[in-house]
Amino acid sequence: MTDVQREKVEQLVAKVRTSACGFYRAHWGKAERFEDLPLMDVERFIATPFGERTYKVEKGLVKIVRAYRAPFLVHWSLEDLKAEQFGDSTGKRPLVLLSDSHEALEKSLWFYEHDILPLIGEPNNPPVVSYAANKYDIDALVTDDKAVPPFLSEHEKQNNMKAVAVVLIGSSFEPALLRRLESSSKNVTPVLSLPETGTFGMACPKNRGAKERHFHPSDNSVLEIKDGELIVTKLVYLRTPVIRYRTGIRAEQFASGSDCGESPFRLVS
Repeated sequence: MTDVQREKVEQLVAKVRTSACGFYRAHWGKAERFEDLPLMDVERFIATPFGERTYKVEKGLVKIVRAYRAPFLVHWSLEDLKAEQFGDSTGKRPLVLLSDSHEALEKSLWFYEHDILPLIGEPNNPPVVSYAANKYDIDALVTDDKAVPPFLSEHEKQNNMKAVAVVLIGSSFEPALLRRLESSSKNVTPVLSLPETGTFGMACPKNRGAKERHFHPSDNSVLEIKDGELIVTKLVYLRTPVIRYRTGIRAEQFASGSDCGESPFRLVS
């Protein structure tokens, strides 16, 4: 953790600790140092009503997260959405094609906040999506591993993706799918993200096309690896802050740095 990140983390923890909301305060108990704070997990998000883990109220999007054993609510303000990071491959005529409609709406709002008009695709109807993508002349595709294979199979019948930059969002990335996208598109940027945390890491651009992709934390995140698991802290004061959150993603740190001068990590199965 850099000195700048350390300062931001301490400011975030102090703000959360003195808030009227006691969600984290009760969980932390007497722990003081950031590294000593108990880890947070999705089960506490599920078990705690939305109103009891609300630290601020702003206009934005409330969505239902359905990726776990039980659904729960999260909220993103428009300003917080705008600060999310998806790499340098988002384009000016993007197609947002995600298997979860709530995620698709959220990512589309990111584009609206950046004055870009996205095309939103219906993943269950690849022929219509392909037709619309061709007419819109898309230059970017924001997608996930469930939505993109049927779209590719349909779209590549009469079109190619050589001018399209792909942002692949998820918590794991199948090598075979990455190879397929890398061979057919302009470039591919895998972005680590969970529905409740937003983005927190992305593949190193210097490592594109490599057999094993290297990842770095996003600028607005601090990542730790504890017992082989990726732990994320978002440096943004969200409606429900994300502090030392267990992602369930297995990872390990590289002993040496990467070409871009950062300390990368890799995902492990």
